[in-house]
Amino acid sequence: MTNNIKLERVRRGLSQEELASKAFISRATLSRIETGALEPDVDMKKRLSDILEVPEDHLFGEAAEAESTAAAANNQELSHKISILISLVLMVLSFFALPYGIFAAAANVVYCFKSKLGKWITTAAVLILAFTLYAFVGWFFPGIVIGWTSAS
Repeated sequence: MTNNIKLERVRRGLSQEELASKAFISRATLSRIETGALEPDVDMKKRLSDILEVPEDHLFGEAAEAESTAAAANNQELSHKISILISLVLMVLSFFALPYGIFAAAANVVYCFKSKLGKWITTAAVLILAFTLYAFVGWFFPGIVIGWTSAS
């Protein structure tokens, strides 16, 4: 069972020992309640909600479950946005760091596949890798790439 006891305790700057003392229980019992290993009785729920000055349904039940689900969704969304940002930075580095840009572009392609980023960003990473390889070959071996001439 999910509960918000720890969240509310930390918000109020209370240690487990302090809250347990106010609720007339041991710190170990409070720890088990916070982790969901122990279901408190009705009196204990009332006591904890009074001490923490929040409704019982916020500490226990559907409200607590909804908050933890929303927090998990927010963390996943933030992680996805950070992954896209990392991928874009690697793409920019690929353009400006020949010949090392090949490594950045290749690393970006691997990163996109492992992070399961969208098909558009992964496709862009693959195209940038191809372009970087083309530029690398044209830069160091100008006779091989069609349309490139060596500076005389």
